Amino acid sequence: MTGYRPLRWRYAAVLLLTLAAGAGGAAPFAQAQSNTEPPPVWAFDPAEPGPDRPPLGRSLFDHLVAAERDGAAVTDVPFPFAALRQRLMEHLGPDAANSDVLAQVLIPLGRALQRNAAAPDYFASPRLVLAVVGDPLSPPRGTYGLGARLKDRLYIGYQAKARSLEVISYNEAAGRFEFQIVEDYAPGRTPRVVYARRAVCVACHQNGGPIFSQPPWSETNANAEVATRLAARATEFHGVAAEDGSRPFDQALLISTAVVKANLYGASQQVWRTGCGGRPSGENQSNDRPAATRCRAALLMAALQFKLSGGRHFDRSTETYRDDLATPLRRAWQRTWRSGLAIPDALIPNRDPLADGFDVTAISDPLRTRAPLEVWTGEDPGDLQAAVTGLARLLPASNAASLDGRLRDLARDGAPPRSFVRAPCAVSRRSLEGWGERFLFRCESDGPDSLLLNGHFYLGPEARLEGGIPWLVMSEGGEQAMKFEDLAIAADHPGLRADRTGRTSVSFRPLNRRDELRARLADGSVIETIALTWDAAIEDGADPSAEIPDHPANGEVVLTAVPDFAPVHEAVALLVSQAEQGAPGVFSSTAFHGGRAMAAVLAALGVGSLVDCCGDDRPMPPVVLDRSAPDPAPGVHQTFARFCAACHATALPFPPNFLSGGTRSVGAATAPDGLALCAERIAFRLAMWDRPEAARGKSPMPPESWLSGAGWTPAAWRDGAPLAALGEHLAGLLARAGTSAQEVEQRGRQDYEALPPCLGEAE
Repeated sequence: MTGYRPLRWRYAAVLLLTLAAGAGGAAPFAQAQSNTEPPPVWAFDPAEPGPDRPPLGRSLFDHLVAAERDGAAVTDVPFPFAALRQRLMEHLGPDAANSDVLAQVLIPLGRALQRNAAAPDYFASPRLVLAVVGDPLSPPRGTYGLGARLKDRLYIGYQAKARSLEVISYNEAAGRFEFQIVEDYAPGRTPRVVYARRAVCVACHQNGGPIFSQPPWSETNANAEVATRLAARATEFHGVAAEDGSRPFDQALLISTAVVKANLYGASQQVWRTGCGGRPSGENQSNDRPAATRCRAALLMAALQFKLSGGRHFDRSTETYRDDLATPLRRAWQRTWRSGLAIPDALIPNRDPLADGFDVTAISDPLRTRAPLEVWTGEDPGDLQAAVTGLARLLPASNAASLDGRLRDLARDGAPPRSFVRAPCAVSRRSLEGWGERFLFRCESDGPDSLLLNGHFYLGPEARLEGGIPWLVMSEGGEQAMKFEDLAIAADHPGLRADRTGRTSVSFRPLNRRDELRARLADGSVIETIALTWDAAIEDGADPSAEIPDHPANGEVVLTAVPDFAPVHEAVALLVSQAEQGAPGVFSSTAFHGGRAMAAVLAALGVGSLVDCCGDDRPMPPVVLDRSAPDPAPGVHQTFARFCAACHATALPFPPNFLSGGTRSVGAATAPDGLALCAERIAFRLAMWDRPEAARGKSPMPPESWLSGAGWTPAAWRDGAPLAALGEHLAGLLARAGTSAQEVEQRGRQDYEALPPCLGEAE
């Protein structure tokens, strides 16, 4: 039985995130269909992968490896992998390697196309998976550097034995993830970056982006037995330790969480581009319909409020929200996505190769068609919140800090009116020997302006004050309740103050612990201060483990809020006016570009132009497509050419390129010889179409997602002439080899890996 690292409380985070894309209420896929209703529309449909060449812009990986040499733009991919990681860290900050900005795991027995490259000694050369999961450490304000773009948007898989990298990174201009391969990534070689065939990639990446295993990530070195076997070969691989306490589990959790968050981007972009209406993508969009412009402006406003609140809330109480956003979106939803918007699932089933066998079975194969994670119907407020969440994550954190700072400066100059919320408090104190004092407080009031506040702070040597607010809930005027969890505090003045009546007070500013921005209410107003006052003779000796004091109120809290967000409304209104007058802007039905949107808002607020490392005017090397073997070699059976060439007529060895006739697959042999070499495994995969899904040992080929794009339903394919033609041709190849499809299926059911390996599967 395999062993695992002890479960930690953070384990629940990825499980909650998996279900939190729409905050509940979504109907299952099957329930959204009926005899008269069309099926839900996929937020990303693997049957329509899009062009291999980026329609706009370039991938973030292209920007990472672009360089200039002799006045020309070239690609420069550092080798070895440690050098590539160092390039990344230069953009993420000097301490990135010692923080949770980068996450890395080792996978010796995985499910990627390169999975058999290290055979037979898989543990001597595990696949390394790297993801950027955090923002740059202390980025300078006023910039939009490459590092600010990478969080949750860059993923690299490295298998040294395959001499290649598999890269998934975001394209901001196109609003999609790009799939790329770095070939010849080996000593003495010149790495070559190509855009992969999206039809091949989305057969597994059915969400059009990164995928990862569900917890507890048993394929990775988060599994204690996998880590032990890796450590028996080497203590580390490419700078990643095989065994490192609980760190591999934490790293897998970070990658999984990043993948779940990235999964929202496609759906959020659909709501932005299609949900608000306007001209179809590709038409002149500089002067889109006024209603569509106002809808997107309201979406941007909600995303800005959500971003600056630390990802907690945005204002749903205004007429603008109702008239410009919620109502038009609901109507558009009924018109465009009558049965709902189906959200793909980015997490594939967990698989333990040590317990379940090295073979990837049909049930755990990423090729298996996955049901939607959920279906957004547009009726549940959580659907819109999920869309806003995805857009807010595309707003650069460094620019959010610039916006917060600008609002503070404008409020200081304009002195907007303040509002106050009061509540009685119970306060207790305990002396901590050799350190100082610990104070606990619980404050609660009812009514239209209600407040619930739990917190603590320590008063240490030299009057240094530290602490936090685990829980704060408030509402203004009986409107939307606002919840804050895990706020940090920053003291305005050192130590405590005492007045003439013997009462003691302290004042501090609440901050979002993750980004250190000031805590804000749903309408964008900032919580300026929290002032706590109590009787001097408070209870001492309280249980230090207690979360809240349990004695009657002996103090009071005053929360002061400043409505400093009004300039943002004015800035967005200015951008709307410019768009309605025909000026190019950020509200067209092209992709939502977080950096450009934030730059436009800051410029309207009087902040100078951002320093952008990766604008449209940056020289870039030409796009290279995987077109070295675009068509099957002469002599290939025409049905194989029609239904298998998209994946198997390529110069790359993964997936097996038995239709290319290239030297990398079958030496000097012709493509038909390559087909013969793979005949047994192909025959077994074709035979799976005749078996019910629960009885399949392997996923059938061609993949169901690819067939859907070619216009075939599973039932039509199973009973159609093309499948019969493929089987008939294979029967002839197998007969010449002295076997039959029936014998192959019987042997394959017992042990698929015992069938003769197919080209790249054995390399």
